[in-house]
Amino acid sequence: PICNLSAIARRRAAEALARRDEMARLFDVSRDVLLITDSREALTSLARAVARRFDLEYAAICLPRDDGWDIAASGALGGSLDHGELSRALAGAEALHYDVDARAFGAGRMVTVNGRAVTTVPLRLGTKAIGLLAMSGAVPGPGALDALGGVAAIAIERAHFLEELKTADLARQREELKSALLASIAHDLRTPLTAIRVAASNLQASWLTDADRRDQSELVLGEGERLTRLIEA
Repeated sequence: PICNLSAIARRRAAEALARRDEMARLFDVSRDVLLITDSREALTSLARAVARRFDLEYAAICLPRDDGWDIAASGALGGSLDHGELSRALAGAEALHYDVDARAFGAGRMVTVNGRAVTTVPLRLGTKAIGLLAMSGAVPGPGALDALGGVAAIAIERAHFLEELKTADLARQREELKSALLASIAHDLRTPLTAIRVAASNLQASWLTDADRRDQSELVLGEGERLTRLIEA
């Protein structure tokens, strides 16, 4: 009995250390997420961070698209993930089942690629699965997998937000440039138009000499040519 109690204590101590190690790795991944600012490479950077922090042979962020799957991976499997298997794994994640013993949602699915076992975990925002995290190697326990899927999902949403923010900023810059361009054009057009208007008004004056009328006519023609060049430019 004493030996059994000692073995149980050692096992629980080992489990506690393993959980502590997993939490530290999750914290490191969360910190990595905050450093990812390039939305174009966000998925690949996230896959690399997960693989590095958890010492995985392979990690991939898999997002469903209308025409298949978008997969950003770190490491190699010697083969490719089957899109049908990914679709079935994502469909299975829609039915939430909480495992009380594991303290995790039991929606993970195991697939095989070129003889290697690959674990797929839903990327959840709340209860909605937006994609899958595929991993091969020393995969962490169910609780850590659940948390890792949540962190990865938040990272993806953050990347989408950064992309939308960048798009909105580019649109704002385009509008500002357009407004500045229109203001510049309006200013450039206003000067010859004003000169033409004044000269045309002067031509109606009865006190102008023939020489003055020729000067005013030449002014109208000259400014008209200038106006034409501005419009054509």
